[in-house]
Amino acid sequence: MDLNASESEASYLMAKIWIQCDSQDCLKWRLVPHKDTIDLDRKKPWYCHMNQDPFYSHCSVPEEKFPNEADLREHGLKFVYSKLPVGSLVMIKASKWPRWPAILCPDPCSGNYLHFGLDGHIEEYHAEFLGNPHSRFWASVKHIDHFHIPTVEVGLHK
Repeated sequence: MDLNASESEASYLMAKIWIQCDSQDCLKWRLVPHKDTIDLDRKKPWYCHMNQDPFYSHCSVPEEKFPNEADLREHGLKFVYSKLPVGSLVMIKASKWPRWPAILCPDPCSGNYLHFGLDGHIEEYHAEFLGNPHSRFWASVKHIDHFHIPTVEVGLHK
């Protein structure tokens, strides 16, 4: 395989972002250049007709094919699977504090809810602790656990 072709395809994918059409009759995903998303207001809906690519600017056009994992690996890219999606209820151990419940959520400053390490694996999640007042924290993966409600067995006594 031509290395330059592989690098250019990887660059092509890296310079784009998947956006879903907010029309309830469509809900198709479109691959949009990152530069076209910089000024988007994330609080407002996005529709296919807003796509700068004229071929994919109509809801009637089929959804673009998302590359499979093997195709991405071929171009030096990889999938990173998170077992903790946005909105997950977790327990976090922060420094000298006891483990405390929190919800994973985007950082209001950056919009990100996770950070990747140099190896491409997830290193930290952004969370908001439950309680009053709310506080936010970037927690290391090794200090986060799923929230579990302990089960208590109740026995009948005679």
